[in-house]
Amino acid sequence: MEEPDLGDYAIVLCGAEEAGNVGSACRAMKTMGLGRLILAGCPEYDEKRVAMMAVHAFDVYERALRFPDLASALGGFSLAA
Repeated sequence: MEEPDLGDYAIVLCGAEEAGNVGSACRAMKTMGLGRLILAGCPEYDEKRVAMMAVHAFDVYERALRFPDLASALGGFSLAA
């Protein structure tokens, strides 16, 4: 069975407060083949904590796009669930 192309999908975290949760989300995303992370209305994080929880997925965090709020984060998408 062929792996689906998930390149057009993004995960949006809105108002995530804990760096460890963001790192864990990065790790889960990479495991599932997702690489586009969007942070909406999120604070700056302790990158050492993000990296510790992300394990080998810190690159997902490094590529993350940041937006001031959820509305602007979703502005470029035609569908959100």
